Amino acid sequence: MYLDGISITSRGHEWSNALLPLRDLQKLSMSDCDLSGPLDSSLTRLENLTVIVLGENNFSSPVPQTFANFKNLTTLNLRKCGLIDHSLSESLHSIILRNTIFFGTRPHTIGNMTNLFLLDLSHCQLYGTFPNSLSNLTHLTDLRLSHNDLYGSIPSYLFTLPSLERISLASNQFSKFDEFINVSSNVMEFLDLSSNNLSGPFPTSLFQFRSLFFLDLSSNRLNGSMQLDELLELRNLTDLTLSYNNISIIENDASVDQTAFPKLQTLYLASCNLQTFPRFLKNQSTLGYLNLSANQIQGVVPNWIWKLKSLSLLDISYNFLTELEGSLQNITSNLILIDLHNNQLQGSVSVFPESIECLDYSTNNFSGIPHDIGNYLSSTNFLSLSNNSLQGSIPHSLCKASNLLVLDLSFNNILGTISPCLITMTSILEALNLRNNNLNGSIPDTFPTSCVVNFHANLLHGPIPKSLSHCSSLKVLDIGSNQIVGGFPCFLKHIPTLSVLVLRNNRLHGSIECSHSLENKPWKMIQIVDIALNNFNGKIPEKYFMTWERMMHDENDSISDFIYSMGKNFYSYYQDSVTVSNKVCKLVLPFLFEPILQSFGGEDPNSEGQVIGLDLSEEDISDGFDNSSSLFSLEHLQKLNLAYNLFETVIPSGFNKLVMLNYLNFSHSSFKGEIPVEISNLTNLITLDISGPKHAIKNALKINNQNLQKFVQNLTKIRQLYLEDITLTSEGQEWSNALLPLRELQMLSLYKCDLAGPLDSSLSKLRNLSVIILDRNNFSSPVPETFANFQNLTTLSLSDCGLTGTFPQKIFQIGTLSVIDITYNSNLHGSFPEIQLSGSLQTLRVSFTNFSGAIPHIIGKMRHLYELDLSNSQFNGTLPNSFSNLTELSYLDLSFNSFTGPIPSFSMAKNLNHIDLSYNSLSGEVSSSFHSEGLLNLVKLDLSFNSINGSISSFLFTLPYL
Repeated sequence: MYLDGISITSRGHEWSNALLPLRDLQKLSMSDCDLSGPLDSSLTRLENLTVIVLGENNFSSPVPQTFANFKNLTTLNLRKCGLIDHSLSESLHSIILRNTIFFGTRPHTIGNMTNLFLLDLSHCQLYGTFPNSLSNLTHLTDLRLSHNDLYGSIPSYLFTLPSLERISLASNQFSKFDEFINVSSNVMEFLDLSSNNLSGPFPTSLFQFRSLFFLDLSSNRLNGSMQLDELLELRNLTDLTLSYNNISIIENDASVDQTAFPKLQTLYLASCNLQTFPRFLKNQSTLGYLNLSANQIQGVVPNWIWKLKSLSLLDISYNFLTELEGSLQNITSNLILIDLHNNQLQGSVSVFPESIECLDYSTNNFSGIPHDIGNYLSSTNFLSLSNNSLQGSIPHSLCKASNLLVLDLSFNNILGTISPCLITMTSILEALNLRNNNLNGSIPDTFPTSCVVNFHANLLHGPIPKSLSHCSSLKVLDIGSNQIVGGFPCFLKHIPTLSVLVLRNNRLHGSIECSHSLENKPWKMIQIVDIALNNFNGKIPEKYFMTWERMMHDENDSISDFIYSMGKNFYSYYQDSVTVSNKVCKLVLPFLFEPILQSFGGEDPNSEGQVIGLDLSEEDISDGFDNSSSLFSLEHLQKLNLAYNLFETVIPSGFNKLVMLNYLNFSHSSFKGEIPVEISNLTNLITLDISGPKHAIKNALKINNQNLQKFVQNLTKIRQLYLEDITLTSEGQEWSNALLPLRELQMLSLYKCDLAGPLDSSLSKLRNLSVIILDRNNFSSPVPETFANFQNLTTLSLSDCGLTGTFPQKIFQIGTLSVIDITYNSNLHGSFPEIQLSGSLQTLRVSFTNFSGAIPHIIGKMRHLYELDLSNSQFNGTLPNSFSNLTELSYLDLSFNSFTGPIPSFSMAKNLNHIDLSYNSLSGEVSSSFHSEGLLNLVKLDLSFNSINGSISSFLFTLPYL
């Protein structure tokens, strides 16, 4: 009798007694029937039962002892039943107790069940070493003990059981293998040992399992190198996952069989120190899922990868890729997800055929978006171009992407206005993120419906669109850090789904009190309200805080509402950068992290419910914590952000227990004292930020000279390193040489670290550096000529460093360079080269230096220049007319120099908002340089202390923001 999925809602003795007339019943299946307990012993009167399936009910009771009287029972499935004790018959063939509380040490008595062929005790809170009694289970074919707390060795006898085909021991604490014996005749087909603590070299004994089709050893601590051709013995593999160990996989082109793994469907080799794309992949006609992320692959993505006809998922993020080879319009694969984020791809964004559903180009060096990109996105659900160097306006063709659910263009240099059609698209978009760009104009008042709107940190002005009241499903509204005017948006009061409201740092004014209806029907889902840095006044109604229910503790909310999933395990996307947490409370850390983990939505679980991300930044957490903190028990943690808190204590050495961390940030958190060298044990770190508080009179954190090399020597995977406002007190050659093992380093910030000079040329050996920030140190030396050899450099900031000598002109010609800041170096000389300057320069600051000479006419070819500050230097000559070509220029300061001649025309400079030409010797009439075709966004104009004559143009008095 099969009644699965039918709501019966009966108590134990009721439904058990109802079945008693069925004396001939052999198979009973009533899973997910809303049955309640207790399990009743009367059920054992049905003596002919061989199969009992009662999973996913809520019995909340023990299993009756009388269940051991079922003489014919072969299958007992009580999965997810809230059981609190177990009694098992030795005649059972199958035991499936997955997700029950089989709490305690490993059950030795199972070894007496010699007829077992299936044993599933996964997710049962078992702990202890592996039970030796399982060696008696000679008929066992399937063993599943994953997601427990078993530890110690994986016994060798397990691999000699003659019938065992499947082993799953994932997510335990096993630390090593026993020595394997010869198992060449073994029938093993499936082996999952992922997410343990297995260490030592790769277990070559596994190569004897010739029948294996599934092998997963990911997220362990295996080390050493391995030749790819050693795996060729396992020719039946369909799924191979070796990601996130400390192994280095080496491919010998001469020896690897190009027809290897003829059945391969899934290959995950993330963080395996691969140097190139394995060439044997060219012939993998069955490969559907390929993950080569977090490796050291450089240069071009070969065109053949797009021709793997079965490929549907490709993840090659976190590499050093610069180019996609060939045309992408004739690819023959079935790709639906492509992840290329965190590489060094540049130029214009490449477009793929219309079949792509998910495309992540974020954190690269792209500079342009094709105007027709929307024509290729008819099937795309997810598109992220965030954190690039994109210029120009948002292409109108994006409005044709009718299936987009997530569009992220944040953290770029995009200009222009927001198209009304893009706002209309929010009827289907679940997330529209345009934050941190240079968008201007007003927000179009054409909202139909929407879930997430993030326009934070642009130049938008005008009122909040009243059509937002149409957005009945609006969850996030973030328009902070713009120039929005008007009053508090009371017209949003009837939107029950609103969870995040960020209006901070605008020009809003008036009372925030709306009608009484807002107090009686408040935003029950609201979790963040940020209205700081405006001109609001009056009282905040006390009832708001009493009725904003989601700001209060809710033990059922273990997962943030702002996780967006694209298909099964395909993609997770945090829709808003603001941590969803209780911003009302000021926490004191003696409560430790248990209540924080329960009451904060800033945690990010993986598919198994384990916390892999925790963001507690800007929570004003005070007092210290030590090595006994429960924080250090979160062994699966990959991302931890404790920035901007008030710990006022030393950094505990216990952070070295969080070995899975790839992101660690406790910047500006008032830690003090010596930074523990034990952090160097976190060998998976990709981003580390231990910056001290800015503007402090004295650095509170330090790393002594002897420990600096020890601190970084094991962090060989690190790509972003921020050690700002930390006392290092090392000379140039010492700290430069200490950094040399960090071959993958891309971003280096040692702002105000008490470093001494000279600047050492050895730093240029870190060829992957794209960002160098060394401001406010005392080098007292020239800038090495070898700095011009940084081929990927985008930002060079050496402000207030006591630089001397002549600045190398070749640095101005680095093709990727977008930011140069060498201000406040009064003994630094230099001039602009007459030959080509870097066309990608966006910000150039050389104020308060001894730079001299004229501005070359060639400056007009710096079409992307956004900010130019040459103030308080020794420049002279006339200002070239080519200034009129700088259409992207927003900030111009040439004050306190010796420029002569007329003011050039700024008629094309429609984005200029700051002009300071004061304290020069400029002459001529001002009216000829400023007229109605440009300068509509001008906020400041200073022409004082020059020799200008003539009349003042009346046009200047019509500019709306001046």
